[in-house]
Amino acid sequence: MRSQAIRAFAYDVSRNELTVSFGSGRGYVYSLVPPAVFAAFEAAGSRGAFHNAHIRDRYPFRKVMAEAATPSPSLREMLIGSSGG
Repeated sequence: MRSQAIRAFAYDVSRNELTVSFGSGRGYVYSLVPPAVFAAFEAAGSRGAFHNAHIRDRYPFRKVMAEAATPSPSLREMLIGSSGG
């Protein structure tokens, strides 16, 4: 079962930035996130738990508006693939 805490996310490989939008409406961009950490985050059974254990308080971040933290559907599909639901 996937975590419902994370509403959407995207990874910019050229900047090593992970953008995360939470169900609460908060959004953050985490800097200096290695590709391997993103891959593990993407594959995690609970992305919320993975975020808390391996990303939050470990990487520099900035808050963003909820709309800015939600990638467009085409970008999301390009970066993480279509989940079919």
